[in-house]
Amino acid sequence: MYRIGKKRRRGSLVAKVLVIAMIVTMIPLLPAAPVAAAEFLADTPSDQPVSDGNKDRLWHKFPVDQALPASGQNANAHPWSQQAWLMGNGNLGTFMYGDPARERIHINDKTLWKGGKQDPANAADPYEGGNRTAANATRKSGLDAFRAVLDDKTTHVFGGVFATINSQLSALMAGSSTTRMQSYNDFGNMYMEFTDIPAFTDDEGADIRNSYVRSLDMNTGISYVNFDYKNSHYKRESFVSYPDKAGVTNLTVDQGSQKLNFNLFLTDEELDGTRERGLETKVELDAGGAGIHSGTVSIQFYLNDNKLKAAMTAKVLTDGELTTYTKNSLQFPGTSGTNGRTGGPYNGITISNATYATLVYATGTDYKNDYPNYRTGETD
Repeated sequence: MYRIGKKRRRGSLVAKVLVIAMIVTMIPLLPAAPVAAAEFLADTPSDQPVSDGNKDRLWHKFPVDQALPASGQNANAHPWSQQAWLMGNGNLGTFMYGDPARERIHINDKTLWKGGKQDPANAADPYEGGNRTAANATRKSGLDAFRAVLDDKTTHVFGGVFATINSQLSALMAGSSTTRMQSYNDFGNMYMEFTDIPAFTDDEGADIRNSYVRSLDMNTGISYVNFDYKNSHYKRESFVSYPDKAGVTNLTVDQGSQKLNFNLFLTDEELDGTRERGLETKVELDAGGAGIHSGTVSIQFYLNDNKLKAAMTAKVLTDGELTTYTKNSLQFPGTSGTNGRTGGPYNGITISNATYATLVYATGTDYKNDYPNYRTGETD
């Protein structure tokens, strides 16, 4: 296990995100008021595919479509942008796809930035950090003129033809560093593959389809997935905590003989394997006690563009049995070509014969908003 104390290594990203994950392991999830309903196993309408009278509840009767848009299509064609319930705390962003048999939680970290210096240790790297140099000071007059265009709404709501003003803005960006400004990079995913639950569209999944509901309560910020299968009710609850800087997912099964049996593993981002390098996954199982078992899965990598280091840790607490697991190969959902790829191996944990499993997860990078290197100086 990682040691947590006064002499903890400053340089360990995995240790930091593990500390964050452990802080919130006992955060309670908010219960709904009980209301009897005979046609579903769930006790309350908020856990059923029906209206519960809550005007701030969003709900669908199907999982998020995981298909990716064809190569060259606009990102808005991606189904998740229209179907998913997004959650976040300003730094960590997540959403559940809600697939009963193969749950996938997509995870992003706003500091996973692939721009800046390609080699932060090289003082001669040409990245200028935006409009910082004396040569770029002459751009101020051009910027003032551009602002005047934007303020003139007499003919266009944006102050001009969108494509034209976008080109004008690009021309004002800082010379040789323009190509280094870049954007943030997708972080990765947390997968839960259930070994005894059929796919949503399978013939065996009729009970699941009839009872399935995926919802978001905007009053509490908690996202839910509920469904019935083999006279048991399955429930998944997720939220992201701002003060604890971590995400939490709680899985339960009750009212029948079914148990939670699934493989848990973390992956890097799914679109293009050339963006990330040095992938490492680690698993640790605790001895446990008093009927509670725990384990930790961690993933580390760095970005190919600028060598930014990143790590994610997920901690599981459960009354089930824990063993190590390896996903040797994973075909990410999507079309052929640049959208979707095959990755692995990914080390993880198998959870067996559980009535509940609580997952706490957090991310971290060595990014720091400090010109010119934008790094904390951490080494691991």
